Amino acid sequence: MLVSLLVNSTVLLLLGAVFYAAPSPRLSPHAVPFGVRVPPGRAEAPEVHRERRRYRALLLPATAALTALSLGLGALTDSALVGSVTALVLCGVAAVLWLRAHQALTRAKEEGGWYEELRQGVAMDTSLRTDPVRMPWLWVVPSLLVLAVSATAGAFAYPELPDTLWLPERSPSGTEYRALATTFWSASAWSSSSSRSPSPWSARSPRCCGPVPTWTPPGPAPARPSTAAGSP
Repeated sequence: MLVSLLVNSTVLLLLGAVFYAAPSPRLSPHAVPFGVRVPPGRAEAPEVHRERRRYRALLLPATAALTALSLGLGALTDSALVGSVTALVLCGVAAVLWLRAHQALTRAKEEGGWYEELRQGVAMDTSLRTDPVRMPWLWVVPSLLVLAVSATAGAFAYPELPDTLWLPERSPSGTEYRALATTFWSASAWSSSSSRSPSPWSARSPRCCGPVPTWTPPGPAPARPSTAAGSP
């Protein structure tokens, strides 16, 4: 539960911090506040500062409310999925506030005639067409080496895997294990899930860090062979 709460709160707080800092001139073009192109002399106009303050004043309580909601729902469900859903809601709220500021600045620019006494021009850089950038193939070599080493390690480890793999699944009642026949895809899924939670390799493998699930065949248990009297 503690891990889910930390993940949910961290995701929302980091996302809220990014949205809070997005309108600043360090993260967005100085002459394009909220996606509205303005003259350089109007980049610090009172209208621009007012929309920034209004955007952040509404974003902060929305982030705090969604973080509290995510913590409450995460404590009830013990799932990090709650943080993903509330993060999407926060993205929607930030988009609505951004669009509102964009429309307000557009109206202020049109009503104030910010471009009426300015001469506008367009410049184009055609060097990318006349002298295109060559593909840096050497940068691909490290990625290919990682893929080759991973494939080689998997090829050597695959024959040692048991016939049955147990994959962990989260459920409201706790972690449950599902038996799958050992294939390339099930082994890939097991390797990704084993990095998140301990799971046994198979019912007959002692290499595990938690309770090993067992399988009992249906029907009566077979009778144990009796030993003759006097036999060692």
